[in-house]
Amino acid sequence: MKQISSKNIALFIILGIAVFIALIFIGEYKSVMEAFTRLNPEIIIVLISLTFMNILLRFAKWEYFLRKLDIRIPTRSSFLIFLSGITMAITPGKVGEILKSYLLKKSHGIKVRKSIMVVFTERLTDILGVAILSLAGLSAFLIHAYALVFVFILVFILIFILTSEKYFPKLVNLSGRLPIIGRYKKHIIETQEASRKLLTFRSLSISTSMSVFS
Repeated sequence: MKQISSKNIALFIILGIAVFIALIFIGEYKSVMEAFTRLNPEIIIVLISLTFMNILLRFAKWEYFLRKLDIRIPTRSSFLIFLSGITMAITPGKVGEILKSYLLKKSHGIKVRKSIMVVFTERLTDILGVAILSLAGLSAFLIHAYALVFVFILVFILIFILTSEKYFPKLVNLSGRLPIIGRYKKHIIETQEASRKLLTFRSLSISTSMSVFS
């Protein structure tokens, strides 16, 4: 299998950033430039610093998840693959970040069904982190607080199903009657091993804390 080099991944990141910048400026060039000129240079420096810290913290979470699954690749390559996912953040629901699993397979031969749960758990802990922050800020508004509690309940039900040796296979077998799922039923069941490692209480506590601060 032909592997993708770190150089090619870096080129993809540059292309992704270029497309992102182009989308920002298309049709709104004057407005964007006016907004930049009104910004205090010190504020720009602070924003860039905070963004950089955010990226490092999210990369630490990415690395933590990889090591939980005993996926060990060079840090440089891991960081480039991680950055490639950031360029896909503009896709709906950040679904484009699945690209990271594809690049892990192409560059290091890691099976997608093993690494896909890393991408999924990243999104799951992001939801938990946002919910925790929102719950703290909206505690005075009872209706909104109830809505967030409902989100927590749904997330924990999902975690329970994904880690259950009894219910997860049953759910997959049931939904496997659908052609699109039945075709990959075996691979989906194999993802549970990763789920049970990533969705432990300790792992979720550490990774969700990272999400809260990032």
